[in-house]
Amino acid sequence: SIAILVVFGYRYYRNNIAMFFLEQHSIFWKEGVEIDFDDFKGEPDYDSDNDYNMFHGMVFHGEDVQTGSVRAYFDQSKSWIKLDSITEKIKLSVMVRFDIYEIYTRKFNHRIEEMRKIEHTSMADLEQEGRIIYNELKKFEEEVGQIDLPFEERKAFIFSLLNQKLEEFE
Repeated sequence: SIAILVVFGYRYYRNNIAMFFLEQHSIFWKEGVEIDFDDFKGEPDYDSDNDYNMFHGMVFHGEDVQTGSVRAYFDQSKSWIKLDSITEKIKLSVMVRFDIYEIYTRKFNHRIEEMRKIEHTSMADLEQEGRIIYNELKKFEEEVGQIDLPFEERKAFIFSLLNQKLEEFE
């Protein structure tokens, strides 16, 4: 029985320690949060053809399906921007992508709630569901990226679409 306590204690603290370190260099999505250019704390790759790199993610925090939930985040340490590349289009891209990750985080949490009602749901089931959600996210992100409108119209249209989707999974 001591071995079981050690295993559960290890899993509990391992998850909390990992979340603690992630929190040190990440911004978690919340209503009204904005990412500014000074939030890009990674070292720019001047050999890259890209002007910037932004890292958004979803992280599961908890010991199992019954106790855990997912949160969307922006990883500052993995995101970088070349100073001569700062534009409003990049800022729009960052915020749109952050909102997309939050939409699919909410969708994932909704599915987790449904999974909790099913006996013997495992972390493997959760991981499978996560892969499905991530594929849906990437497809939607690609669709949003293909919206072809002048900048201000595109911005208004995209944020209207995103707000509608955010409300869908409130």
